[in-house]
Amino acid sequence: MGSYTRKWAAIATGIFLALAFQLALSWYRVNRGYGNEPAGYALDPGTVQDYDITDRQWTPLGDTAMILFQTGNLGHIHISLKEPLKEDTAVVLYFQENPDSQFDRFRRICRYMMRGTREADLTVLPGPWQSFRLEIRGDFSPEKITLIPAADPSSVSAAT
Repeated sequence: MGSYTRKWAAIATGIFLALAFQLALSWYRVNRGYGNEPAGYALDPGTVQDYDITDRQWTPLGDTAMILFQTGNLGHIHISLKEPLKEDTAVVLYFQENPDSQFDRFRRICRYMMRGTREADLTVLPGPWQSFRLEIRGDFSPEKITLIPAADPSSVSAAT
């Protein structure tokens, strides 16, 4: 009878831990702006550098192709493409607290969009970031790049 009780206790503990993990993950995603898409706004880059833009097709011209922009309280970036990607593409987001300083390789997020991707979300780490550098290292046709602000942690509730 003891092993039977231990099995059920282990199963109940596993289910509880899975639910707690899911709750923590949901809270984090809502805090970073998920579910608030209507509150987003289109990217208005301060500087687009080293991209060849021909017929709405963006092609990087070297290793330093980037989109620079400044905003505060960013939760995530939603990328919508007019055409699916033709090849796997790296997406790198650098972030800084001070807009006047250089971007640091230790303050970045690197993700990949697989061939055939039309939409992607890039979550921004929590912090007092003001300046961003977005690099999409491949050919793409953007339909819209939307910046979704992070929600105020005090506004996140179970009803949300």
